[in-house]
Amino acid sequence: CLELSAGQQRRVALARLLLDPAPVWILDEPFAALDTQGVELLVNLCREKMAQGGAILFSTHQEPPGLPLHGLVNLQGGQSSCEQVA
Repeated sequence: CLELSAGQQRRVALARLLLDPAPVWILDEPFAALDTQGVELLVNLCREKMAQGGAILFSTHQEPPGLPLHGLVNLQGGQSSCEQVA
C-alpha cells in the first residue's frame, strides 16, 4: 500500500482541481503541508485561474503569499469584518 505524506496528498488534491473547469475554487487551508516550492506553485496556479476570469475563495491561518486580493473577509472571535484590498 502506497502512503503519501500530507504535502503529497495536498499536491494530488491540487492536481485534481486543475482537471475540473469550475469557475470558482473553494480551498480550505490551501498552503498547509506544502513546502516552499508547493506554495509557489499554488500561488502561480491561483494567479493563472484569476487571469482566466476565475475566482478563488479560501480560508487560511497563514498570510496569503503574494496573491492579489480583491476583498478580504476577516472572521475572528465570532466577529467578521470586510475590507477592500487594492
